[in-house]
Amino acid sequence: MASNVLTALMPSFYKGLNTVQQEITDVIDAVSQNMSLEQAALNQTITYPIAKSASLVNTPQSGVPDPSTYGQTPGIGTLSISNMQSGIFVYNGEEIHQLQVAGIYADYYADQMAQQVRALRKAVASSIITAALSGASRCCGTPGTAPFGTAGVLTGFATPNQILYQNGSPGSDRHMILGTNAIASIQGYQSVLFKANEAGTDRLLRTGTIGSVEGWAVGLDTTISTVSTFGTSSGDENTGAISVGDISFVLNSAGNGGSVLAGDTFHFTGDTTNVYVVASVSSRTITINAPGFRAAVSASTVVVFNSTAGQPNLFFTRDAITLIARQPKIATGNSPAGQLMDLTTIPDPRSGLIYQLAMWQNGRTIAIEVSLAWGVGVTNPQDLGILWG
Repeated sequence: MASNVLTALMPSFYKGLNTVQQEITDVIDAVSQNMSLEQAALNQTITYPIAKSASLVNTPQSGVPDPSTYGQTPGIGTLSISNMQSGIFVYNGEEIHQLQVAGIYADYYADQMAQQVRALRKAVASSIITAALSGASRCCGTPGTAPFGTAGVLTGFATPNQILYQNGSPGSDRHMILGTNAIASIQGYQSVLFKANEAGTDRLLRTGTIGSVEGWAVGLDTTISTVSTFGTSSGDENTGAISVGDISFVLNSAGNGGSVLAGDTFHFTGDTTNVYVVASVSSRTITINAPGFRAAVSASTVVVFNSTAGQPNLFFTRDAITLIARQPKIATGNSPAGQLMDLTTIPDPRSGLIYQLAMWQNGRTIAIEVSLAWGVGVTNPQDLGILWG
């Protein structure tokens, strides 16, 4: 086998990317990618400080501020590269010869490589969506009912904007990543967006893409699927009143806090406007994400958990979710199981990810490996929400 064979086959690889069926995964491009954290080892915990909200005081008129009075202890967040996966396919010499004689080796090889990239891209998108489901601050919409289903009604854009404004989120770089149900509703009902004289563009009518609406960069991600698994708990909050800004409460003994799942959504009886996302559960203690509860709740108020299946569309500012991605490390020296013949990187033109491409030889067989290491964390939950559909 000639050296530098991977470089020679790169044109075939890019041809394969364009011909193999590829799902749309716009969520990868919408999140923040932190290049400074990419050298972290697999499963190494990366901590970062979180500045707390400021409390104002009357400006001192004499002396200097007392450090013991005004010192702050920052909050702590964590990230890690928790995934390292490869797509691998193999050939022996006779198989390569057979494909070359038939004149299809380069094309088939390219399609196989593109399928490995496709699988890795879907896995990264799925990791982002999974992290977002338990990392969001609040949600809106109706589970099981796709948003944008009434012509001329764009509350599916307006209400998420309202939630982020209420949370104090930045007004720029906002992204809304929709599943297929929501996109179909927009394409089927929202003529105001595809009439060129009203929308100012014929993009939706001609190409099916939406672009920017009400400050949202709207994208589609087919990795968003229907959520149908929920906890089964309900109960009264009876350990005292909840104040605005609190992030936890305790279900009473009549409930079954152990069956609540991270990512479950709920509201309190009498307040269907503020719907919260369960960040974590410990016994009967339910914790939500920042910025906490928006309205005070009296003791012994019934908690209503959602149990209706639906698609969780995402809305967020780019800083809300951080993706760390890099190539897996290879130890120096020869492997006892084979020899590294070639090693290169390949950028994915659809997602911007950069994969590692390695060729290994073991006897008369070669193995092609497309690899990526990555991790996802919700770094600013107050800037992230769920639009049910």
